[in-house]
Amino acid sequence: MTIPASNPEPNRMENFEKLPPRKMSLVLQDASPEELNFFTNLLAEQNQIKPTYYLLVSVSLVAIVLGLIFNSYYLVMLAALVAPLALPFIGVAVHAAKPSLKSVFLMLLQLLITASLYYFSGRFAALLTRATPESLPLAFLIENHWVYWVGSVAAAALTGLFQIRQSEGRRLSSALLTALTLLPLALIGWRHQANGFQLADFLLPGIRILLALYALCMAFWFSHLPPRKASGWGSFLLVTFGLIALFVLSIQQTNQQLQNLALNPEEPTAIPPAPTFAPIIINRPTEVVFTIVPSNTPTLTPTATQTPEPTFTPTPAPVKVYVTAFDGMYVRTEPNISSSSGIVSYLPYGSEMTLLNETVSADNYLWAKVQLEDGEIGWTLADFLEPVGN
Repeated sequence: MTIPASNPEPNRMENFEKLPPRKMSLVLQDASPEELNFFTNLLAEQNQIKPTYYLLVSVSLVAIVLGLIFNSYYLVMLAALVAPLALPFIGVAVHAAKPSLKSVFLMLLQLLITASLYYFSGRFAALLTRATPESLPLAFLIENHWVYWVGSVAAAALTGLFQIRQSEGRRLSSALLTALTLLPLALIGWRHQANGFQLADFLLPGIRILLALYALCMAFWFSHLPPRKASGWGSFLLVTFGLIALFVLSIQQTNQQLQNLALNPEEPTAIPPAPTFAPIIINRPTEVVFTIVPSNTPTLTPTATQTPEPTFTPTPAPVKVYVTAFDGMYVRTEPNISSSSGIVSYLPYGSEMTLLNETVSADNYLWAKVQLEDGEIGWTLADFLEPVGN
């Protein structure tokens, strides 16, 4: 064993850090409780929240505010790259293996503070620019797509494995973890400032964050650093039950939306009335036509004729709308939910389209005819659409 069980010294740990990853895993597998305590204490010391952490968070927040104001993808991604190592995420897994329930709660509190800072940075940027939803950069990060779920789990697991192996790869995986879990909160803050506060919008990033914490704990477990004692298992179960609770809430939210739609099919709230225009009447002066009547004494008899008055029927301007359903929705070829109706496309949360001012009631739902960004035309549920900019 490379790490002595009694009176370990820093130079001994330095030798341990130089071991190859496979050898390091074998050493941890055969380590005694005292040696595991020594290693978890080292990880806990490396992942302490220090003033430099919030200094780097401040730099990241400045980058994301500027990125949102100037609609710059590069500045928003720079905010993820300059963000500090995901210390609160790693700290939860470390202190579950250490174990220390108090330290786990402190790390969760630090994570909540960091998440709040990113959220309010988005609101601040939107306040400065009088934001509209269509000007939101990187809006795809708040979509409910399986790629982002897999990416969050993979980034968290790699961050944990790299941290245990003391690899520099943790900085890149940590940046990806920040981009998929914390940056969406800034984008939601931007959207809330533009459209109004919606509590349900926090379900998606909340699930991602807890899923990342769960993946980190499992990565530590895989590396022979599982939760220990009652406090460690309590921390692990806290994350697990929190994740399950948010999943249940998201399902209930979706079901509630569907129930409201079924109970009020004739009262759409999301589709604004089509704009109407008063016809413009063009009056022309009466024309006088002179008719020559032959007689001994020539006289001119004027006959008045009225030119028909034309009317102008304007075409309503198209209305841009976006998807408000948390889980997204389908656009179908026909306004019904039967299997015979083909699917044109699946639209995640926040996707934009053009309303074609034609609605149909079918299957106890109100359907709206829309045109997608690629030109495809189909039907979708009207109550899950909201005008862009409202």
